[in-house]
Amino acid sequence: VLVGAGHANLRILKNLASKVLSDWEIVLIDENPFSIYSGCVPSWIAGVARIEDIQIDLQSFCAKLGVTFTQGRLVNLGANRLLLSDGKELPFDLLSLNVGSEPEHLKENFDIRSVYLKPFSSFKKKWIEIERICSACATNSFAVVGGGAGGIEVALALSTRFQIRNSKKSRVTLFSSGRLYGNTTDKMDLKIRQALNRNRVQIEMNKKIVRSKDGILTFLDGTQSLERFDRVFLLTTAKAPNWLEQTGLPLDDEGFLKVDPQLRCTQNIFAAGDAVSVQGTSARRSGVRAVRQGEVVSANIERVMNGNQALQTYQPQQKELNILFFDPKTALLLWGKWAWLGRIPRLLKNYIDSKYLKSFER
Repeated sequence: VLVGAGHANLRILKNLASKVLSDWEIVLIDENPFSIYSGCVPSWIAGVARIEDIQIDLQSFCAKLGVTFTQGRLVNLGANRLLLSDGKELPFDLLSLNVGSEPEHLKENFDIRSVYLKPFSSFKKKWIEIERICSACATNSFAVVGGGAGGIEVALALSTRFQIRNSKKSRVTLFSSGRLYGNTTDKMDLKIRQALNRNRVQIEMNKKIVRSKDGILTFLDGTQSLERFDRVFLLTTAKAPNWLEQTGLPLDDEGFLKVDPQLRCTQNIFAAGDAVSVQGTSARRSGVRAVRQGEVVSANIERVMNGNQALQTYQPQQKELNILFFDPKTALLLWGKWAWLGRIPRLLKNYIDSKYLKSFER
């Protein structure tokens, strides 16, 4: 049984479906009928991609592979049994958890102006309303909180959308509590700043946000933003899902699933993606790592099925290729300490994204 239609489990599903023995049944469980591809979300926000083009129809995909798809939400698990939110129980022999992380919510921010990008299913509904705002108003002021890759892409995507609509008076402000894109070199930091400035994104550095209420941001030092933003996009630190505490599975100090180098929680439970903490590796989480983890879990599940106990060990890449959305024609390629802003990175991103999405149509 595979729980969660994230990068890792989708990779596992494709790998196993054509290899599995006839006496094994594969089941995919996810609470949503569609899986949105995170790599194309900025293009959707910018208005250069349709939602239909960046989401995977799980029912259709599973049917093509001869896999059972069950729409439901996992709330707990016991001895080789899963409990779903509707009360249904499902048995399993082998389990792969790819349940993802959740955003760390700010205090007292339960107002309509605050928008979290994850889970994407919730963001999808909110974005429909935000699109109406973009269309109806000549002047919009949006704040993006978070200076990581996600925050940078969302800020650039929003600014691109305003420029496409010729909304010259609309503004996007990116707030970061530390260095952009984490621990980067001075050269890369400069390159990212230049990309943001070139696309008319205002940058506010060393601004730790502790509260978002009615479009007003409150900072750690007690001061507040000088303007009231129409919407505040929050890409805050990720945390593990709270329900993991009830499972009895090993967790690290932050509540993430603790897995060994073979990506096992227990003898018959594997886990991958943003909700895991891999023994002996850094805590950095990304879609690139999730895909690689999916390859290892897939190989190890197949080995267990065939009675082979010599499992593969997960070794994270020393360098990760990341290509960030900039505008419809250019992208920012980041590789180790090297950065490249231009048309060729955009063409490469288009190729990678298109190849990935088309693989679910075959």
